[in-house]
Amino acid sequence: MNKISLEKEAKKYGITNVREVKEQTEYALVGIYRKMAHDKTKTIEERFYSIVEFYKRQVNLSLCTSTSVLLQQYSTAAPIAYLMGIYCGINKPHKSSLYFEPSAGNGLLTIAGYPENFEVNELDDIRIVNLQRDNYIKITKRDSSNQDFFRDKIKKFDAVITNPPFGALEKYEYQDFGAYTIKDLDHVMSILALSTMKDSGKSAIIIGGHTNYDEVGRIQAGKNRIFLNYLYSHYNVQDVININGDLYSRMGTSFNIRLILIDGRKNEVSGYAPLQNKIESNQINTFQELYQRIFQ
Repeated sequence: MNKISLEKEAKKYGITNVREVKEQTEYALVGIYRKMAHDKTKTIEERFYSIVEFYKRQVNLSLCTSTSVLLQQYSTAAPIAYLMGIYCGINKPHKSSLYFEPSAGNGLLTIAGYPENFEVNELDDIRIVNLQRDNYIKITKRDSSNQDFFRDKIKKFDAVITNPPFGALEKYEYQDFGAYTIKDLDHVMSILALSTMKDSGKSAIIIGGHTNYDEVGRIQAGKNRIFLNYLYSHYNVQDVININGDLYSRMGTSFNIRLILIDGRKNEVSGYAPLQNKIESNQINTFQELYQRIFQ
């Protein structure tokens, strides 16, 4: 289907609002991808490539509205969402496990796991209704860029998985974390989300842009160096992966992204982001490359 045929089909059900067409389509896709992610007849790798093939054929969610652009409402491409979940171990159905998605959208980042193991948070009314159709243990509607929201969640979750909205903050919106002044919305929301991860927990986070380096191999001075220095000094950062935005194109945008993989919190705050090396700075251009990078 394409944008025109999708809107025509939606009208049969009395849905004429473009944003609602987009959100209900995405919610339907979440259900399809969750079934594929839990296909017991296939291995994890086989499930991944099935998701990749379906993603290549899914309708392009390019039905952008002023609201979706303003709120940067671009959900994660399903193959990436699946790998993030597998990395974090959310596919293991332990009753005592508890996971967190602070900017949940329609739930795409939870497809590898089970809603009953997840607390999710979302601001958008349409998406909240969709989330309520599934069996999430807790659903909240709070501003996940506000530190107050996280005060009762510190070190609560076994895994944190999130794709916060991208964008620079106005100067009065900057947030200080110790000696680090953070100036981008996705960076602030990532740090706040990580505060809820247990010391031995895991996290997979998507942020905007690529990491660039100066002539001596340091991350270019500015907001990215500050943010990544914070992460590397507080957490066991396993990888920061530059991903070609084309892999995101069926979600309504082709913006370059980074996938950050974290395995636990450091016992003591120390260290900083490493110098450039060939593997870390290589751009991932295919889903196969991404799978190999994460599970090599």
